Amino acid sequence: MEIGEWVIVKDYYGFVLEKKESKIQRGPLLRVYFRAKQNEWRRQLFKVKNVTKAPDLLDDSDLYALQHLALATNDKAWFEALGQRKKTT
Repeated sequence: MEIGEWVIVKDYYGFVLEKKESKIQRGPLLRVYFRAKQNEWRRQLFKVKNVTKAPDLLDDSDLYALQHLALATNDKAWFEALGQRKKTT
């Protein structure tokens, strides 16, 4: 999993803030930012094996709208990354 990807951990949706190696935990860790309660957001480290990638809920029209935002902000890398995620040709 990569930084910025949406994930599911402990039945919560969140996104990856950081990846790091841990000598104590013997393996890679992910710092995830997730909503634990209605008005409470948390940052916490989890073992990679306890985190699953969230399903991609964006359709092509969403990605197209985000590409327009990427163009408006002159973010070529984001524009191209969104284009690679499109499901149709």
